[in-house]
Amino acid sequence: MLIVRKHLLLYVMCTLTFGQSVRELYDRTQQALASGDLPAAEAAIQGILRIAPNDPGAHGNLAVVYMRRRQWDQALAELHTAQRLAPNVPGLRLNIALVYYHQSRFELAIPQLEGVLREQPDSPQATYLLALCDVFTERYVAGLPLLEKLWDTHSSDLAFLYVMAVAADAAHQEDVEKRAIAQMVTVGKDSAEVHLYMGKAYLSRQQDENAEKEFETAERLKPGLPVVHYFLGAVSRRLGDQARARDRKSVV
Repeated sequence: MLIVRKHLLLYVMCTLTFGQSVRELYDRTQQALASGDLPAAEAAIQGILRIAPNDPGAHGNLAVVYMRRRQWDQALAELHTAQRLAPNVPGLRLNIALVYYHQSRFELAIPQLEGVLREQPDSPQATYLLALCDVFTERYVAGLPLLEKLWDTHSSDLAFLYVMAVAADAAHQEDVEKRAIAQMVTVGKDSAEVHLYMGKAYLSRQQDENAEKEFETAERLKPGLPVVHYFLGAVSRRLGDQARARDRKSVV
């Protein structure tokens, strides 16, 4: 997430012009965001904007407030304003990409993330987010190397391993797929979650009977996991068992 210190230069420029009151409002903003007090943060930011309506740091931090509230359209408007006022701040592009990602507008997130990585090639957040956007837009060959770059730091994360296995399968990289699946089993052991991800992997490869077995195992291990029933219904429909699909849908 974008935080106040990413706008340190902007903060210094503003305080030189407007003095102590803006410094105090920035301090309040930082404290309120750190404690999760969004109304207080918004009030402090609005105070800055009344003094300095074109302050890019204030617009960027107001976007953070909206992002935490999941008010994506308002956040995007503030981020674009901040970017117009300060076009060379990578953190703004990253947050714009995050908003597009949460809106499932992956195609729009990709150029923003590519811009971030041109300036910060080792950014793990931008790398992972770009990899996910590539996979979700079926750009598997582009996304897989990014995922491999993150192996050392993310290979204990089941969701990461699942995405990597799917990308490797689609990119016809069998060795990478096997490595991801083997690690998934090592990390998840015999948990409901690992069987869920295995089932989803089989489902993506049209191996419906294998998928059904994995989903049934996940259901047995963790009956209260609603998403398992959803996928069981989906695989039943694909196997032509409409009655069973309706029964499973009613459980969700």
